[in-house]
Amino acid sequence: MKWLLLLILLMIVAAVVARMLLKRAATTTTAARRRCVRCHGTGWAGGGTQRTLDFDGQGFRDEHTPATMCDACGGTGFARDH
Repeated sequence: MKWLLLLILLMIVAAVVARMLLKRAATTTTAARRRCVRCHGTGWAGGGTQRTLDFDGQGFRDEHTPATMCDACGGTGFARDH
């Protein structure tokens, strides 16, 4: 009878230790990377058309502005940990 109780106790301890190890392994994995809010994960900010104040007779003129590397994430598209 003692051996049966000792075996059950040993199985409970082994289950608790295994659960602790699995939980620790799950928390030490790399965290999910968050996308940059400013560039929406593309790494580039700006670009597209921009309305100017130059009137050409039919309306205000639009100019194309080139995209630049996002300053917030450094062009990676993922938020930096500050």
